[in-house]
Amino acid sequence: MKIDPQLIQTLLKLPDEQLWATVRAVAATKKINLSETPPPKQTMAALRAAFSEADKYDYASAVKILSDYRTKGK
Repeated sequence: MKIDPQLIQTLLKLPDEQLWATVRAVAATKKINLSETPPPKQTMAALRAAFSEADKYDYASAVKILSDYRTKGK
Protein backbone atom coordinates (compact mmCIF):
# COMPACT_ATOMS: atom_id res chain seq x y z
CA MET A 1 0.00 0.00 0.00
CA LYS A 2 1.43 3.33 -1.05
CA ILE A 3 1.11 6.09 1.52
CA ASP A 4 0.53 9.69 0.49
CA PRO A 5 2.47 11.83 3.00
CA GLN A 6 0.38 14.91 2.21
CA LEU A 7 -2.85 13.00 2.88
CA ILE A 8 -1.48 11.82 6.23
CA GLN A 9 -0.57 15.40 7.17
CA THR A 10 -4.08 16.55 6.22
CA LEU A 11 -5.64 13.82 8.36
CA LEU A 12 -3.45 14.73 11.32
CA LYS A 13 -4.82 18.28 11.20
CA LEU A 14 -8.40 17.05 11.70
CA PRO A 15 -10.09 17.51 15.08
CA ASP A 16 -9.84 14.45 17.32
CA GLU A 17 -13.42 13.37 16.63
CA GLN A 18 -12.96 13.40 12.85
CA LEU A 19 -9.55 11.75 12.98
CA TRP A 20 -10.93 9.04 15.26
CA ALA A 21 -13.84 8.43 12.88
CA THR A 22 -11.31 7.98 10.08
CA VAL A 23 -9.17 5.63 12.17
CA ARG A 24 -12.27 3.60 13.04
CA ALA A 25 -13.29 3.38 9.39
CA VAL A 26 -9.86 2.15 8.34
CA ALA A 27 -9.71 -0.29 11.25
CA ALA A 28 -13.14 -1.64 10.32
CA THR A 29 -11.84 -2.60 6.87
CA LYS A 30 -9.52 -5.00 8.73
CA LYS A 31 -12.37 -6.20 11.00
CA ILE A 32 -10.98 -4.29 13.99
CA ASN A 33 -13.76 -2.78 16.09
CA LEU A 34 -12.91 0.37 18.02
CA SER A 35 -15.08 2.42 20.35
CA GLU A 36 -17.17 5.17 18.80
CA THR A 37 -15.94 7.52 21.51
CA PRO A 38 -12.54 9.04 20.79
CA PRO A 39 -9.82 8.06 23.24
CA PRO A 40 -8.44 10.56 25.75
CA LYS A 41 -6.38 13.48 24.44
CA GLN A 42 -3.17 11.77 25.57
CA THR A 43 -3.91 8.68 23.46
CA MET A 44 -4.85 10.79 20.44
CA ALA A 45 -1.63 12.78 20.83
CA ALA A 46 0.36 9.53 20.92
CA LEU A 47 -1.44 8.29 17.81
CA ARG A 48 -0.77 11.56 15.98
CA ALA A 49 2.90 11.39 17.00
CA ALA A 50 3.20 7.88 15.58
CA PHE A 51 2.27 9.24 12.15
CA SER A 52 3.69 12.75 12.39
CA GLU A 53 6.87 12.28 10.38
CA ALA A 54 6.07 11.89 6.70
CA ASP A 55 9.33 10.10 5.97
CA LYS A 56 9.17 7.59 8.86
CA TYR A 57 5.68 6.17 9.38
CA ASP A 58 5.72 4.08 12.49
CA TYR A 59 2.82 1.72 11.99
CA ALA A 60 3.97 -0.62 14.74
CA SER A 61 3.67 2.20 17.27
CA ALA A 62 0.24 3.18 15.98
CA VAL A 63 -1.01 -0.40 16.19
CA LYS A 64 0.36 -0.72 19.73
CA ILE A 65 -1.36 2.52 20.79
CA LEU A 66 -4.68 1.32 19.37
CA SER A 67 -4.24 -2.13 20.87
CA ASP A 68 -3.47 -0.69 24.31
CA TYR A 69 -6.49 1.61 24.06
CA ARG A 70 -8.73 -1.29 23.05
CA THR A 71 -7.60 -3.61 25.82
CA LYS A 72 -6.99 -1.17 28.66
CA GLY A 73 -9.27 1.70 27.69
CA LYS A 74 -6.39 4.15 28.15
